[in-house]
Parts: sequence; structure tokens; C-alpha cells
Amino acid sequence: FPHRPGTPRDRIRKARPTGRIGTPIREPDCEVRFRTGLPRRVPANSLLNFEYNILPIPTQSNVAMSRHTPTEIHLNRRTRILTVSFGEEKFEMSCEYLRVFSPSAEVQGHGPGQEVLQVDKENVNIDSIEPMGNYAIKPVFDDGHDTGIYSWDTLYQLGKYQQENWEHYLSRLEQAGYKRKLDS
Repeated sequence: FPHRPGTPRDRIRKARPTGRIGTPIREPDCEVRFRTGLPRRVPANSLLNFEYNILPIPTQSNVAMSRHTPTEIHLNRRTRILTVSFGEEKFEMSCEYLRVFSPSAEVQGHGPGQEVLQVDKENVNIDSIEPMGNYAIKPVFDDGHDTGIYSWDTLYQLGKYQQENWEHYLSRLEQAGYKRKLDS
């Protein structure tokens, strides 16, 4: 089918403050919004120090595929925090946390016991986020990692068990003799 510019698939626009959920609070931050069903990549290199929001469109298809569908996804590049809201539940996850728990085979391995401990990811950030249909996102990290596809259920589980996951990760780092390095 021919594609017409300006159709919902192409709507990537600067948002203006309106007071609705998912809209920017401060116009100078030059935030960008888009809906997750779009097959378009939003490069963040032009938004190096800005924030942007991703608002999923709840539909019958993605609700049926996933037990949890986010109502808002918001990346703050300055603080390196991805906030994912599932109705009343809101999870704030650092880019480092998302990177070291990437669902990719590079991190998780191809089977149980093949996980690869991720080190030196303390200051990693997300360069861009690609929507994957109506079921997931694929963040592109500034260390070049771009193979993790985070389904809505994966994001929910990472948010819900963040404390336990993080403590386990820190203990694995300690066992490996690695000391985390944070910039000031």
C-alpha cells in the first residue's frame, strides 16, 4: 500500500505543554512524543540532553499479547532514567539497569547458565528507542548495544523485581572482583 506523509504512522512531533499525561512540562526541553505502534526510529543524538516520551496505544491486539501494557514510557537522558507506567504502577529504571538486564542473547546467553556478566556499564545511556510493533521497545544504548527487545511484560518484570535483580547483580559483581566506577 502506498504511504502518505502525515498519516499516524509518521507523526513524530514536538509536543507542547497541555497538562495531559505524557506531555512535556517545560517547552524548552524540546520533548518528542510518538506512539509505540510506529515503525520509525527516533534518533536521540539531536536530543542529547533532552527528555522524550513514548505513549503506547492500547489496542485489542497488544492487550491480548501482553498481560501488562504501559500507559506511558518516558526517558530522561540527563538523569539516565527510563520511567515506565502501567496504570497506577510506575517504575523508574536506570539505563545501566536496563543494559545489564537486556533480554538479548548477548547478555542472557542462549540457555540457562550462559548469562554474561555485564561490567563497565555504570554511565551507559540510551541514544534512541525503536518501537517494536505494539508489544515492545528496542533501546539503542550509547555503548553500541542494540539487540535487546523489551516486551511490555519484560519491562513490567524488570520494574517489579528491580530491587532483587539489582542486589543479585551487585553481588555477582563483587564475586567477580569488579568495583563499580561512577562519574561525579
